[in-house]
Amino acid sequence: MLYKERGYTSDMSDEQWEIVRPLLFPERKGPGRPPELNLRRVADTIFYVVRTGYQWKNLPKDYPNCNSVYYYYGRWRDGGTWRRVNETLLSLPKGHQERERMGRKPEHP
Repeated sequence: MLYKERGYTSDMSDEQWEIVRPLLFPERKGPGRPPELNLRRVADTIFYVVRTGYQWKNLPKDYPNCNSVYYYYGRWRDGGTWRRVNETLLSLPKGHQERERMGRKPEHP
């Protein structure tokens, strides 16, 4: 299902989401309760905080609960997920172009 609403400039496009989704939310295996949160919205919230420097407790009300979002942020940070996301994005042609535009080497060492 494609997500149509982009309320903030930090929100991902559908194209960006399709790249990031499998890294953040690998396919579930085995028993367990599925998440109740809209996980794309969780990721958009994290990107909003990172991009704006906003404090977790002062997030706009249209984002999910800050404690729930921070749980995922910490889980992904500690598990190396953010490193994998960054490496994947840097390996894309657009990632190389952006680095070159900034005067940096196309590939991250």
